[in-house]
Amino acid sequence: MSGRAELKQRKEQEEREQEEKSRRRWERNYTSEDSGLNDDSFFTFYCSFCGHYAIIVDCDIGKLPKRGSDGSFVLDETKHVFKRQMNDGQTKVIRRDKGVEKQYRFHCKECDLPLCYRSAPKDKDSKYSYFIKDALTNDPKTVVQKVKEVEQAQAVLRSAKQEDEDQEA
Repeated sequence: MSGRAELKQRKEQEEREQEEKSRRRWERNYTSEDSGLNDDSFFTFYCSFCGHYAIIVDCDIGKLPKRGSDGSFVLDETKHVFKRQMNDGQTKVIRRDKGVEKQYRFHCKECDLPLCYRSAPKDKDSKYSYFIKDALTNDPKTVVQKVKEVEQAQAVLRSAKQEDEDQEA
């Protein structure tokens, strides 16, 4: 091989290595912070009854406007990003002062508690989702604490009932 051919081959090899290094560096330095998404901009909510994960949304549901007819929180689906983790529930027809309202409900995947409803099925567009008052919590630990308190109260009632039965006998 001539000196020129060797030099040209070596130069091409160096260019390939340099290009590979710059590509690896770009891939290696990309982080979630570079994505433009901020974890603080999303809120996670859980079923108030069983503590099961229910929805992630870009706003605090408790700070949304309330619906006058039933006190549910109104989420404008055209302005917010959200992902529901709920089962489809039954369709209910509710009589209101101004007529009839059809609710397509969504239930907790774990305990089947109704959590929210819309005016259209999930495969159709709807401007609003309505979250039932007190159906969701942003802290699943409070649910666990409530369950423990209820279990303790039930245990006290059972023991008091047993004492009453023992005294009667």
